[in-house]
Amino acid sequence: MERAYKHHKDRTMVTIEPKTPAMQLVSCLGPEELAELTVRMALDSTERTNMIMARVETLPYSNVTAYVRQFNIAASKANLTVLPNADVRDSILAVFLGRLERYYTYFPPELWGEWFDGYLPLFLPGINETHISRLSIDISCNSYQSVLRGFNQAYQYLPHETTLSFYNTYIKSFLNNKVFTQDVCNYTGPMDWVRENLGSFTNQATFQDLLVFEWNLGKVVDNSFLTTKEQADFTIISDSLCNVTLLNTVFTKVTGLGSYEALWQYLVYLQDNLAQHIISKSQLNSSLFIN
Repeated sequence: MERAYKHHKDRTMVTIEPKTPAMQLVSCLGPEELAELTVRMALDSTERTNMIMARVETLPYSNVTAYVRQFNIAASKANLTVLPNADVRDSILAVFLGRLERYYTYFPPELWGEWFDGYLPLFLPGINETHISRLSIDISCNSYQSVLRGFNQAYQYLPHETTLSFYNTYIKSFLNNKVFTQDVCNYTGPMDWVRENLGSFTNQATFQDLLVFEWNLGKVVDNSFLTTKEQADFTIISDSLCNVTLLNTVFTKVTGLGSYEALWQYLVYLQDNLAQHIISKSQLNSSLFIN
């Protein structure tokens, strides 16, 4: 057999020669080489992927993280923003989640971020309701927000039923649980709270949900004073909720601004909120432009 290895800086690397049956080398390769092999030769083949993942399943945890870390590096170099074969993607995700789920209870906050915000976004479009239901809700706000950031990254590629499942099964369960413990998860203002705790999934929420999750958000519909920043925040929130009634309430308050300076400040805050990309241009509802 033509030689298939070369040594570089005291580390065994793989060189796939044109005539080398590369997949026969799977049992000999380390986690980084397996990841490179997956991206280069297996993303269009469930058979090849399953052969590689059968090997990955036998590796210790540290090597599994080395594999997924290198997979993301290789995918980035290949300019992959979405995996081309759903069966391959789901097969890889199932191995990762199967390894992680039994340890969720013991995850420190940094591991939720490492996996869900770092390693898994490419694979999350393949998550199913069973896996979502196993995500722990008995975790800190920081851990929850790390999970949410990962799903935000994947949001545009998630099937509609997955966005609904994640919102109803995970987000609502977590935030309702926080209501009972009176933990507002870092409330500093309407927009910041929605961005950090709902993100792109604001599109799945109702205003009634928000009133349950965070009582401070109710001030928009009563006679409480709203700062110009809060008015700008609620403009974006109400549009993302597709709630025209709420939007009209906000605009009524905006029209009551007492000076040109206050109106200008409102517009500056509004522009800044739009720049934060809590919702993409394709998601922006036309209700912002109702006469």
